[in-house]
Amino acid sequence: MLVPASTTAGPEGRAPDFCVRDTKASPFREGPAGNSGSAVSSPASWYVVETLPRLEHCAQDNLLRQGFTCFLPKMRKLRKHARRVDEVLVPLFPGYAFVQFNPELQAWRSINGTRGVRRIVGPDSAKPQAVPRAAMQALFDRCVDGIVGPSQASLSPGMPVRLVSHAFADHLATVEHLDEKGRVSVLLDILGRATRLRVSTRNISPEPVL
Repeated sequence: MLVPASTTAGPEGRAPDFCVRDTKASPFREGPAGNSGSAVSSPASWYVVETLPRLEHCAQDNLLRQGFTCFLPKMRKLRKHARRVDEVLVPLFPGYAFVQFNPELQAWRSINGTRGVRRIVGPDSAKPQAVPRAAMQALFDRCVDGIVGPSQASLSPGMPVRLVSHAFADHLATVEHLDEKGRVSVLLDILGRATRLRVSTRNISPEPVL
């Protein structure tokens, strides 16, 4: 079941992200927000909004207040501070978020004037370009509680990944081989030489390509 982010602020004063708990359910609803199942409207689609630097959550909160459904996928990343290393959640696509609406029935132009939002991404400002449904469904399928967690099925040889929990955290690597025990062989460029590492899928994140 697709769970939309609530407009009720969480403990940090920010509405939580929505996520997909049942990937068999469709994340595409009919009609505008609050009119699910409308028999006369076309399905709402997903669009990409570019946010101001480091204001992804601000943009999401303000879009939610206007009644839009938003999606801000995250990934786990190691943060080093002094002698401490901890794991934090960061946007999977820094500077971008997803918003769902029906351009024929909703006042979507207000999105461009929303605090935290720079613009709706697309070649024509008068007619925004929707993200292909297959691409959005693939993204939803990789998320649990809004957090991307790669499975072996989502990885393939030659795919670029980023190490997120390892001695070489935050380094880019390339998938070389996957085994039956959930381990992945990756090639890491160290001082100009390709070095092979064996890591768990929990230690890597697919490198997003917009």
